[in-house]
Amino acid sequence: GGGGGGGGGPVQRSANNMLLFQVPGMLSMSYQVVYLQVLGPAHLPAAPVDAQGVVTLSNGTVELTLSQGDGWAITQLTVGSDTYVQQDGTCGNRIGIWNDTGNIYQFGMEFTTDCCPATFDFASFPAGAGGQFVEQGPVRWRFAGQLEGGFSTQYDLIRGETLVRMTTSGTASVDTSVLVSFPMQTASGATGDVLEYGTSYYWENRNPQQSWSGLTFRACRNFAQLATSAGDAVAAVYHNGIPAWTIDGSILRGCLLRNTPNGPRGATGHDNGLHVQSYTLDVEGQLAVTGYPLRTALYAQTPLAAIVVADDTRAVLPAFAQLASVAQSDAVLRVGKTNERGLILRVQQPRTALDPQRLDINLPFLSGDGTAPTPEIVTALETAPARQTPVTLVGQTASFEADRAVWTMRVPLETTD
Repeated sequence: GGGGGGGGGPVQRSANNMLLFQVPGMLSMSYQVVYLQVLGPAHLPAAPVDAQGVVTLSNGTVELTLSQGDGWAITQLTVGSDTYVQQDGTCGNRIGIWNDTGNIYQFGMEFTTDCCPATFDFASFPAGAGGQFVEQGPVRWRFAGQLEGGFSTQYDLIRGETLVRMTTSGTASVDTSVLVSFPMQTASGATGDVLEYGTSYYWENRNPQQSWSGLTFRACRNFAQLATSAGDAVAAVYHNGIPAWTIDGSILRGCLLRNTPNGPRGATGHDNGLHVQSYTLDVEGQLAVTGYPLRTALYAQTPLAAIVVADDTRAVLPAFAQLASVAQSDAVLRVGKTNERGLILRVQQPRTALDPQRLDINLPFLSGDGTAPTPEIVTALETAPARQTPVTLVGQTASFEADRAVWTMRVPLETTD
């Protein structure tokens, strides 16, 4: 068993012989010392179990039904008694090959017929080949399936979560793009007609100007989400490096791989390498305005990593420490670093000047006795801003009125002679 603060929990030996365990209640920019206790003899990881046809993967909270005939896509996703895949014969996480004679900057349908004709249309779905149950808990459940054409797809379910973590690998043939599709619905059966997605510093849900027929991919950061025009979240996909997503009717589509070495506009996109893409499906999320998709994307795509602490360090290391946190639930700290003038923190919120709020940044390392220097707001380049934003420091909490999406705070570090 393992745990911190007197707690405990299951430990699992993964398929690659690593130890997996959970540490609940971790806060932002913090660490916790965890002790592992041997409760019995060590065992090698269980051997994978071959599977074919229709299989079920479950962590006790969420259950997936996967179909080999549909390229190991999700034919049913159930949380409790609610189902979230559209009941029209479509499948979630369906890998498809599309003809694409665009280039690195443009998909084929963005070229005009009278100028530079190109193609972007559906070609085929790779069929499923062999599959294996790779891990069977008690911390992680994993299924890996092979597809024709050298593609593979993997599903991970984590103890206590409703997230579905996926990994797809493969190589795109010349003049093709590899797309993944999610035809999802809410627990009540509503489907999405709006695309919400993260941008470099904010989020967006407006449709771009349509200048061609067919799909229009958006440059998405961290998340892409289906929502209803009535204001309900349908399903989100969180990612680190899959920028191109679109809504196609009520289906969310993302471009995993491209190999489009065509001109004549700009650099060509020839890429015949093997690539691995990871992404996470969430069917119980919230709208982008709440900040939930961004926070959960960062959580899902940047898992905690444990390091072994030497005995001499452990003797003087506090059992728990935190650098900073933000009190407001729709805000998130994105950066924590030091420079020659202090600690730099960057906080992001899904609000603008039309919807300001006060942000409260807790700084546990400050003395809290009134002697600490007051933090200050600086520019993204960490220089003095043209407009000064007042910051108040009460105890260990620095507060200011935030009327834009991204803020940078400098905290002068206390020193002792």
